[in-house]
Amino acid sequence: MHMSAGPSPFRERVLDLITLIVSLVTVTAAILMVLDRIPARSPVATPREDRTIKDWGRWAAGAHRIGPEGASVTIMEFSDYECPFCKQMHERIEAVLRSRPQDVALVYRHFPLPYHEHGYYAARLSECAADQGQFSTAHRLLYEEANVALVAPSEFAAKLSLPDSQLFVRCAESDEPDPRVEADLAAATELSITAAPAVIINGTYLGSPPDSTQLTEIIDSLILERSSVDSNDRGSLIPRGPFSLGTLSILAIPAQLGGGSPSEDPPASKALLDPRGQQDLEEWTIVPNPEVTLGMLDGPEEHLLTAVQSGTVLSTGVIVLAEGNRSFVEIRYFDSSGEFVASASGQGDGPGEFRLLLSVIRLPGDSILALGLDQRFAIFDAAGTLARTGRLSLPAVPMDYLHLGNRAIALSTSIPGPTPVEGFHGGSRQVLVTDLDDPEDYHAAGPPVSAGRVYVEGGYFYPVPFGMESYAAAGGGRVWIGRSDRSEVRGYDQSGELSLVVPHTWPRRDIGRADRRRYREARLSGKSGDRLRAVERYLSGGSFPAQMPAFNGLEVDATGNLWVLKYSPVGSHVDQEWKIFDSQGRARARLTIPQNLLSQCAFDWATSPCDHILEIGTDYILLKHIDPLGVQRIHKYPIEKG
Repeated sequence: MHMSAGPSPFRERVLDLITLIVSLVTVTAAILMVLDRIPARSPVATPREDRTIKDWGRWAAGAHRIGPEGASVTIMEFSDYECPFCKQMHERIEAVLRSRPQDVALVYRHFPLPYHEHGYYAARLSECAADQGQFSTAHRLLYEEANVALVAPSEFAAKLSLPDSQLFVRCAESDEPDPRVEADLAAATELSITAAPAVIINGTYLGSPPDSTQLTEIIDSLILERSSVDSNDRGSLIPRGPFSLGTLSILAIPAQLGGGSPSEDPPASKALLDPRGQQDLEEWTIVPNPEVTLGMLDGPEEHLLTAVQSGTVLSTGVIVLAEGNRSFVEIRYFDSSGEFVASASGQGDGPGEFRLLLSVIRLPGDSILALGLDQRFAIFDAAGTLARTGRLSLPAVPMDYLHLGNRAIALSTSIPGPTPVEGFHGGSRQVLVTDLDDPEDYHAAGPPVSAGRVYVEGGYFYPVPFGMESYAAAGGGRVWIGRSDRSEVRGYDQSGELSLVVPHTWPRRDIGRADRRRYREARLSGKSGDRLRAVERYLSGGSFPAQMPAFNGLEVDATGNLWVLKYSPVGSHVDQEWKIFDSQGRARARLTIPQNLLSQCAFDWATSPCDHILEIGTDYILLKHIDPLGVQRIHKYPIEKG
């Protein structure tokens, strides 16, 4: 048998070398192919500088608009339906459009990235829907899709309920370039846009897409700027000051520029307030042992508290409480050790009497101002002797009375929306300012702040789940008004002019499935009969927002500091975290009220809150507490300032 000889060592080395060269060429070619498909800048490219787009209005003209034509803020976005970063930006913009429907508009332009295989196809789908007047619906549905490649034209047409689904399918399946998408791509090239999402706000191209907090702060500051300019017709112009979209600085606007009565507060600082730079705060604490406690389970009648509406502390340490409901009214005086001293007022129509007493306020000289639901008022001296009576002439029913300082009084009222039908019911809060020396004269402190309720047939109103609510507080010569889904609180002086904007910087977090479950459980707890059926209808029809509110309470202490309460989910029993700002809007301190000092409230919007801060002094807090048996107690806790 003939056997061939094996390959020589030289031949083996040549074959190995050839194999290595072929492998290197193949790998290199693959790498070059990948690199060739990656654009010069990715959606998460290194941050670029902000820049101004000249004549930006012409780029917005003719594009798809979601929102009012006369909006204070216009967001122009170049985006890609297949891009995950674009989807995140879409959710942020949607949240702003929902929360500020009258102030913000979106102008959307297509920028399908070359390495997203189905981005152009999705853009075409939206344009085909636009042909039948359904762009905004298609736009939102496409961003909700997990994979736009799986969107079948016929099924998408059914989702949109289009009048001509066959026309839509033919349009979507066309192989020709879409002229509207091509026009947007050409515009992006002319504007030197190379990445998505690209965000342009009122003509300023943001070098890096903003996060939720940044976007909200930019927009709210621009809305404020617009509303300040619009206030010309009231004779006071707040000049446009420095505002940097890149650094998110917010101007603290000086008060009383160009008219109006002088404010008790010093002029507002012109310094820029950077909400991210206010970290060095004092730590204030509540001493857990109260200096004095009022109220008891059993004892003399004057010490039994069942319906405390309001309270204040005089300079002598005497505590004055407004007690009453629709069955009785009484103002009670207790000394600094908690002993009952005297009572005043009563229920009725006589001098110093009220049918329903809402509030007692300490005036200079330790006089007490008592205010009723019908706007009747009475002034008592420190001993409880009636000194004066009168009636305010404000065109509203009060939700609460606020004390600006001296003899200036503010009335916080609710402005109803349209005649209620089942579902969302709009409304707003308005604050009106008057003076006891001229109670027939009044003016508004800023514009109404929108809020809303959900109406259920049968006369039941409920809050929008985790939704926006408006809050007001006053003191130190200012009225403070804020909406819970915004990252700022606005201060108005006694003439009603905007004088300061404070960014409170409490964070907002996303609402999860567990949050929605707890909300439903809390709402249904303890309900039966018609009330249970009403709550079930409310929950079945309610829609949840994407994020929690930022805060849910405002207070002003005796020195004019603004207190902002960090939002805690409804139905929870947790510590209350407060952030305190001085009269110039600077973050000064933090304070936590431990949960063991708080009541566990019955969770129902129609029920008065169990925990109520009656007053915050220079070194104390007067807190109403309701125990599980329904017994009310008033505690005066010292505050230690670090």
